[in-house]
Amino acid sequence: MPDVAHVGPLEAQLQATLNKIPAYTWYAAPTGGLTFVNTRCADYLGLPSDHPVRFGIETGAAWDAHLAFLHPDDHEEARRVWSHCLKTGSAGEMSFRARNAEGAYRWFLTRTEPLRANDGTLLYWIGINLDIDDRKQAEFYLAEGQRLAHTGSWAFTAAGFKHWSPELFAIHGLVPSDRAPSIPEYMALVHPDDREFVAQAIQKMLADHRGFDFTKRIVRPDGTLRYVRCVGVPEPNGEGFLGTGIDVTEQEQLTAALRKSEIELRQANSEVQAALRARFEAALAERTRIAQELHDTLLQGFAGVTLQLKAAELALPERPDVAAEILARVQRLATEALREARESVWDLRGTELDELDLIEALRGRALAATAGSNIVVAVTARGAPRRLPRSIEAAALRVGREAVANAVKHAEASRIDIDVEFDAALLVLRIRDDGRGFTEELREAAIRSGHFGIRGMQDRARQAGGTCEVVPEAEGGTVVTLQLPLG
Repeated sequence: MPDVAHVGPLEAQLQATLNKIPAYTWYAAPTGGLTFVNTRCADYLGLPSDHPVRFGIETGAAWDAHLAFLHPDDHEEARRVWSHCLKTGSAGEMSFRARNAEGAYRWFLTRTEPLRANDGTLLYWIGINLDIDDRKQAEFYLAEGQRLAHTGSWAFTAAGFKHWSPELFAIHGLVPSDRAPSIPEYMALVHPDDREFVAQAIQKMLADHRGFDFTKRIVRPDGTLRYVRCVGVPEPNGEGFLGTGIDVTEQEQLTAALRKSEIELRQANSEVQAALRARFEAALAERTRIAQELHDTLLQGFAGVTLQLKAAELALPERPDVAAEILARVQRLATEALREARESVWDLRGTELDELDLIEALRGRALAATAGSNIVVAVTARGAPRRLPRSIEAAALRVGREAVANAVKHAEASRIDIDVEFDAALLVLRIRDDGRGFTEELREAAIRSGHFGIRGMQDRARQAGGTCEVVPEAEGGTVVTLQLPLG
């Protein structure tokens, strides 16, 4: 059994999608090497059950290795089309004969599209093959039929038809007769929707006295609809026209079927592209969420640990008992940070807001972050303090914790004021510090470098339907204002 452990989630999703499409589908590496064929295609080719391309296992196949499955007479054209796709990065289409498990060949129409990431990087070539062998066979027999049996002859003047051959009677579903139909009888056989344009074609033919070629629909006496191609030329003596009526029903039906298949092919390709794009976006969103959660738990938690360890270092020479208390606090902080990180990454609910309201949770977080320092923390509540929906309280707590952590770690603040205003329709949280503040250039640089502090606060506010502003004060310090709607 092949080792499929290295097949990634994107490839697994792509393979599952292609296996659901009722056609012969495949994908190839950006360099052109065939990497995967769906079950329908693999069974048609007669591939062993453990063949690598059944599982999308990269084998380093050459860009034209798939030609081994095609009819030798189609190799040159297939190589030309595929080479053009690889060189230009554009879609391609062609017909070829592919060998089945019994060694016989069938005709296929293949359409290949490049699958790209959001940044334009080529990820894979996606292909879909439609079996058109029946159409090819029908085209052959139709051509023979037009030449031998499905072509009738006629002679026509301004007075009407002078002659219909037996084959022409048969095409129209009539019993052969020595008398050709009159113009009213003929028009009665024409499909009602085509009668006007056929009458105009006859008038133009007589007026211009030139050859013509058009296709019309007829309705046989038994109700059968047929397509008849009419081709005529002026008689040499100039008295009328001679021509043929060719039954092209199968050709028209096959053309319509081909158009339908092409539409279905484009739709299938669009669905594959959409499914993969959704997969990429979901994966990106999940990676961003985990990065934010780790920042809000591990990084903030260990920032507090660092501060406490510094305090323990200062206390150790003269107050070992105080240092021991601080180290015990460090252990609790580290344990709590790890627990929160695990819960956040797995998207579990914490217990902090189950035991405390928002005011007390903010107070506890601020005091834990500033323990061992000389920073003064003041928490005030205004309006009508009350319990709010968990999503609102969690967002406010995360933003408040991040703002306090920034003030402790970066601002060199001596005082942090936390103000919580409970309005009827709005929760407003303000965290003000008297630190050194920051410039717009520093804020943009932090965002570009990938730090989730300010950006993380703003993202959490947006996810909760609110806004978050971080503004430096003219006299020094910074104000973080979070507004969350409660309606």
